Amino acid sequence: MEEKGRDWQRQTELMAAQSKAIIAGLEVRIANLENQIQSRLGELKDGEPGPAGPQGEQGPVGERGPVGERGEVGERGLEGAEGQKGERGERGSAGPVGLRGPRGERGLRGERGEQGRRGQDGRKGEKGDTGSQGEQGPSGAEGERGETGERGPQGEVGAQGPQGERGDLGPQGEPGPQGEPGETGERGPQGEVGVQGPQGERGDLGPQGEPGPQGERGDRGERGPQGEVGPQGPLGERGLLGERGEPGPSGPQGERGDKGEKGDPGLLPMVRAWIEDEISYRGDVVVCDGSTWQAQKDTAQKPPHRDWLPLALAGRNAASPVVRGTFDLAQHYDALNIVALNGSSFMAKCDDPGECPGDGWQLIASCGRAGKPGPKGDRGERGERGAAGPTVLRGEIDRKTYTMKLIMSDGTELPIPCRDLFIQYHEDANG
Repeated sequence: MEEKGRDWQRQTELMAAQSKAIIAGLEVRIANLENQIQSRLGELKDGEPGPAGPQGEQGPVGERGPVGERGEVGERGLEGAEGQKGERGERGSAGPVGLRGPRGERGLRGERGEQGRRGQDGRKGEKGDTGSQGEQGPSGAEGERGETGERGPQGEVGAQGPQGERGDLGPQGEPGPQGEPGETGERGPQGEVGVQGPQGERGDLGPQGEPGPQGERGDRGERGPQGEVGPQGPLGERGLLGERGEPGPSGPQGERGDKGEKGDPGLLPMVRAWIEDEISYRGDVVVCDGSTWQAQKDTAQKPPHRDWLPLALAGRNAASPVVRGTFDLAQHYDALNIVALNGSSFMAKCDDPGECPGDGWQLIASCGRAGKPGPKGDRGERGERGAAGPTVLRGEIDRKTYTMKLIMSDGTELPIPCRDLFIQYHEDANG
């Protein structure tokens, strides 16, 4: 999208430059035409105008030449005489109805007019009959309350009323002060035996008593604690070889011994390929799936296995950076892919790094700033004067297409579209 936007901007700038060049050419041609008309008017003598000649056939339209470089602006010519007023053009069609304007403010109130004259009094009529009595009207509003009178004497006490229901229990009061201790009561009966307490600590050892009579042999007691190691006894006779017991735990690491003498260089057996269902003996070296193994015991297992010791494991293919061009969100990217975006380069840190720039991308090279403009070059030599260009013979107006045509002396026509100018004028006039 950005590349298309830049192409569109370049095309727009190119069209604008071409339009400016065409307008500049027209300005030069109009200036030349004014000079020629002024010169021609000076040469003409006052005389009767001759009859108009027949209009020649319209020549073929020539190919449009390349846009030349803009020449230097010439000096302004003498101001020509004012031309005759042209005929009034046809009235254009009515434009669209404009939007309704805002409502105006309310006008001031007008002055009050003079009072009219009083009319003449009419004749007094005859007295009518007495009418019947009307219905009673509604009651009037209640009057205001009078002042309170003086208090009368107190009346006699009335009879006692019935007892009321018992009220709810009130809240508990605060505890009162502690009373004095009472006299000691009689001793109560002995209570039940309590639960046996915990065993007390062991007392000190008493003096040894006299030996008692030999008692009966009691049950075998529990095994006592391990006694201290006694002195080593004499070496007994060698017993029979017992069964091999399980290996004991590894002892502590012994001290490092003295360095031995350098032995003869060792040799590995010849390396061969591992073959299925074939026994490998201890020390054999085989190659399996790109790795090298040595058998620690006689085995028929396929490496890797605990019977095998790895000597050299197979390596993995290294990933290399791959240039993928301009970043496209619709594409899939892997780790170490390099993309370009807005003049900068980014490398993917992982597979599916997401949108660039982002956490999945590493900036490699940033877009540099535009350099300073170079020094202005020397002005070139003035070119040779070109051939005289065609002059304008007359102008024609095509009202249907809002186009003005300039008929040149070499038979070519130069159309000048004016519709956009009328539209702009209409918009400016209507605000």
